Amino acid sequence: MAGEPLPQNVVETLLDKLATDDTFRDLFQNDQEAALKQIGLKNPKNYCECAHPPKLPSKQAIEQTRTALQSQLTSNLGMMVFKA
Repeated sequence: MAGEPLPQNVVETLLDKLATDDTFRDLFQNDQEAALKQIGLKNPKNYCECAHPPKLPSKQAIEQTRTALQSQLTSNLGMMVFKA
């Protein structure tokens, strides 16, 4: 369900890739469902309410705010954090 917390292991992988991997960032920007499936999330449609975020934060910004992002993504906010 949209807003459902992401599993901790998926969040760690997601943030690792968003902070370091340009190819994954492009995939996430253009097809979140495929990106989440690639990192092992079952039923990624349940987490893709924000179909296309306007623009991802920079890799540096993701790394600098990683702890806050982890907290948000594993809370009931789920993927909605990338709408902002």
